[in-house]
Amino acid sequence: MIKTFDLSQHKLISFEIGTGCNLKNIHLECPINKIKRESDRKTLTPDIICTAMDQAKELNFNGYFAFHHYNEPLLYIEKIQEVIEKRPYYKYLLWTNGTLIQDIQKKGYSLAIFDKVVITCYNMNDIKYFEEIKEKYLDVTIGIADMDERLNIYNSTYQNEFSCKKPLVEMPIDHYGEITLCTHDWKNTCKIGNIINESLKEIVMGEHYQSILNSSRKIGIGKNCEEVCRHCTYAYITLKPNKTLI
Repeated sequence: MIKTFDLSQHKLISFEIGTGCNLKNIHLECPINKIKRESDRKTLTPDIICTAMDQAKELNFNGYFAFHHYNEPLLYIEKIQEVIEKRPYYKYLLWTNGTLIQDIQKKGYSLAIFDKVVITCYNMNDIKYFEEIKEKYLDVTIGIADMDERLNIYNSTYQNEFSCKKPLVEMPIDHYGEITLCTHDWKNTCKIGNIINESLKEIVMGEHYQSILNSSRKIGIGKNCEEVCRHCTYAYITLKPNKTLI
């Protein structure tokens, strides 16, 4: 019998609350410039996000809720604050490029609504300001950006030998409600489920997602592994990768 898993081991569930990024015209190698957006599809709303968060908690999730995927979440600070005000007792993480922090502060918003902040620094000229932010707030981590080659991941001929542990700790959900395998599968080739069309709880406890979790717990890569994982060069082969920021 296959063991059934809840979300108690997950550290992060992230909702792509919007699709824009203020640096996308600079970072041409970012998947945000290649993803095809459909204007007629239903998208995440604060109420849908709150319902999904409640269901995650029912599945023993005790990590952070966040609002990034390929977007810059601070572009949507008003919606984020609405979510947090509706569910103030959950833990929230902001993963940001940091360049809009001063803008949102001028509008009266504060980073204090987040329990943890991760700033990805793309320009070393900003590092002094980010260090000042780190001194001001309780839990701020600064990471130096590494624009990887995920655009070319589907052309990779690399052969993984070990299963990736990332699905055990993270659940990214795109702007259309699709639970995605990870941010490297930017074409979303692995269809897991949509939280707008069905409940997050049903998806997590469903056969497909449970199969992914079971496969990730094995040492070697399984024969039923998703194709994108089989050739990915960014696999987490441990639950505590050296570069983790959360």
